[in-house]
Amino acid sequence: MTAAVFTTPPIVVVDRWTGRQASALQTALRLTNETFAHRLGVSVRAVAKWNAIPHLVPIPELQRVLDTALSQAPADAQHRFVLLADTTRQITSPDVGTAA
Repeated sequence: MTAAVFTTPPIVVVDRWTGRQASALQTALRLTNETFAHRLGVSVRAVAKWNAIPHLVPIPELQRVLDTALSQAPADAQHRFVLLADTTRQITSPDVGTAA
């Protein structure tokens, strides 16, 4: 299998992050819960919660942190994120703004 080389990252805009998309970013970056939490400046518990509750919507401050992490990710990780995350699907959740 030949690996594809990506030089220009895709333009990705996440209108509203969910646990599913946060988990997709973690997977795309190939980070453990602990390393991802440290990189974002959040608790490991918050990352575990995103993984466990895919429809959960993080608070606005953490939405901005995830935006920054995605924009600073290497091109190959951004491409993986696009493949892993369903960024076109909107999920309505009663948990909006209640997540760590």
